[in-house]
Amino acid sequence: MAGPHVDAVREALSKLKIRFVHDDPDQSYRRDGPVAVARFEDNDANADGNEEVRDLRILRQRRVADLMAEFLAALEVEG
Repeated sequence: MAGPHVDAVREALSKLKIRFVHDDPDQSYRRDGPVAVARFEDNDANADGNEEVRDLRILRQRRVADLMAEFLAALEVEG
């Protein structure tokens, strides 16, 4: 990575990693990032009483966590 804004880009990517990736990959879906994405995409539907909504949200959280882990790993983000 190079360019005049390399430090800012690295800092931003590092912050994304903190929000989306856990040291234990099986726990990444519980991070703030995947939770926020899933809640946003389902218009913050109430999952408390609806098992189907809850399961779909958890599945989306897992997919988002995996996607971000792959994205950040490809860029070799440290942090």
